[in-house]
Amino acid sequence: MRSRLAGGLQSLSRLQRVLLVAAGVLLVLCVVAVAVLAHYWPFGEEDILETLQETVPGTKVAITHFHSTFFLHPGCRAETVTFERQGSPEGTPPLVTVQKLIVQADYHDLLFRPGYISRVVVDGLHIQVPPRGSSKMDNKSSSADSAENSHRTKTTVGEIVSSGALLEIGRRSNTPLKFEIHAVKLSSIGAGKVASYLISFQNPLPPGEVQSTGRLGPWKQHLGQIRLSGNYKFEHASLGAFPGLAGTLSSTGRFDGKLAALEVAGNTDVPDLRVKGEGYAVALKTRFETVVNGTNGDVRLKRVTASLQQTPLLVTGTILKTQGSRGKTTSLELSSTAGRVQDILRPFVEAPSPPMLGPVNFRAHVIFGSEPRPFFKRVRLAGEFAIDNGRFGNKETQNSVDGLSEQARGIKPKNGRSEIVDSSLRAHVVLSSGVAKFSDVLMDVPGAEAQMTGTFNILNEGIDFHGTLKTDVKLSQTKHGIKAVLLKPLDPLFKRRSGGASIPVEMTGTYSQPHFGMEVVKH
Repeated sequence: MRSRLAGGLQSLSRLQRVLLVAAGVLLVLCVVAVAVLAHYWPFGEEDILETLQETVPGTKVAITHFHSTFFLHPGCRAETVTFERQGSPEGTPPLVTVQKLIVQADYHDLLFRPGYISRVVVDGLHIQVPPRGSSKMDNKSSSADSAENSHRTKTTVGEIVSSGALLEIGRRSNTPLKFEIHAVKLSSIGAGKVASYLISFQNPLPPGEVQSTGRLGPWKQHLGQIRLSGNYKFEHASLGAFPGLAGTLSSTGRFDGKLAALEVAGNTDVPDLRVKGEGYAVALKTRFETVVNGTNGDVRLKRVTASLQQTPLLVTGTILKTQGSRGKTTSLELSSTAGRVQDILRPFVEAPSPPMLGPVNFRAHVIFGSEPRPFFKRVRLAGEFAIDNGRFGNKETQNSVDGLSEQARGIKPKNGRSEIVDSSLRAHVVLSSGVAKFSDVLMDVPGAEAQMTGTFNILNEGIDFHGTLKTDVKLSQTKHGIKAVLLKPLDPLFKRRSGGASIPVEMTGTYSQPHFGMEVVKH
């Protein structure tokens, strides 16, 4: 019995010694860890200031309130952090303001993964970018600093999260563009690393919701060399933010490449596009391949295939900042070889029916800038088109054409009603300041051919065309009864060598109330 008790006591004694040794080892390790952390503690205020200064070169960083945290996670908490541009005038708003910055790490990482931070929380982020050209900072020096800092910074962050952020981009002549950023999450951030991201925000122009996920990095000396890939969704964008336009746009797509030359492919859908006032809505869909310069917003349209109602369109062009302009200038080449003229004209006219219906082929060069004027006052267009077997949407206009065709052939209406005829129309058009100038207009109807020049004012729908009408029959034969007798002496004046007549004509009035007549005196 005594031997058993002695053995048990010895075993307990051995266990106690093991526990004491283990406790001693742990205590020594804790002391060593505390000593190491005390010497290498990375979350002091000066260390955080230095890191932030390196992250955003060319700025002066200030923290209003700061304290380190030890439990449950080592780290720190900084409040009212501001980044001010070095050399900026007194009273200039800070470039960046952060209401609360929380840095969280793990003790295991501090001991065995130095330079690793598990999580950074950024609350109340406000970025204010001044108008282009308003800062005296030298971009070259900033790039050099960025290159130096990219080698000096060794910290890796597991994730950065932010919500309720605001980005303001200043404009010289307008209110700032404000991007309300709902949520941002960046994962695996560090020098030489590729980070993944998720972001959702309210786009200001056109206003709509954007969501995007993808990969970003690694960081480079020059911003334009950073690689970016991912996909996006743009919803509920109101085109009413642009003068003279209306409708709701949605778009999805993907992108990949360097920030200065980002390849973007996707599609857009505007089911209710309106171009003028209360004009009638049409459906516009596109599939596009573009190259975007993410550093300045310039866009090159490599290929865009679109459908406007049932009319296919092919579009190429650019959206660029030009010298002396306030914003971007859009320059487009459009063409269609199997379109419908009613689809093209429908959104531009407020009348119940489009001016003309029928198959159309066309090509045009279109330019419009960003000046705050109605769409038709800032758009410029030069092109040519051909309409075959077309009919006019306005009943009075079609009746006039039908009557003209019968007169040109010297026949009477059957049962008092004219036969409905098709028309062919070809012309060159130049649109500027809301007025379309037509030249080389050639209109064919059965029995007649008209060659005209003139204008169509899109703003008030005024029509003013003049030209020559060539008919199959003589002038007197275009009328019947007493009118034919009275016109017979004039036949020699309007006689064509190949037979028939050549008569000066005009088309005036408005689209809704046109007037088509023969002029006795040529213009």
